[in-house]
Amino acid sequence: MLTQERLKELFHYDPETGIFTRLIGVGPCNKGVIFGCIETRERRRYLRGRIGGKIYYLHRLAFLYQTGRLVKSIDHINHNGLDNRWCNLREANHVINGRNARLFCTNTSGVTGVRWHSQCGKWAVYIRAGTSKYLGVYENFDEACKVRKEAERALGFHPNHGRAEA
Repeated sequence: MLTQERLKELFHYDPETGIFTRLIGVGPCNKGVIFGCIETRERRRYLRGRIGGKIYYLHRLAFLYQTGRLVKSIDHINHNGLDNRWCNLREANHVINGRNARLFCTNTSGVTGVRWHSQCGKWAVYIRAGTSKYLGVYENFDEACKVRKEAERALGFHPNHGRAEA
């Protein structure tokens, strides 16, 4: 298993930029070269790299480098999986991560949890916090958005929830 000590022998992590650079040359990769490559997974992009034959996501390595712990669930606060600056990473479980989700590409209103209800000709508002909760229908789009944002604040959603990727 990779340790913080071994990681620091192999790489330098700059918490201000989120970039890992090699401290030791390996094969065709020279000392000082930036470590990692982009992986696209379900329209999400992350940086990953191979150490000792095993693939690691660099946001997890940043946590190991900074804290000594290799954690599985990490939230990129600004929704950009390529931004591994320390200030953009936080340990998160499934619930916390879900409360800072980006706006889905299938969203048609531009606001998470607000959609046009064609049968009644009004804006329907929903929120999911464990289970889906119906928050009503509204004639005015701005009012529907306000209700949704108030519910997000009350349930502890991150202010970035529902925003497009940075």
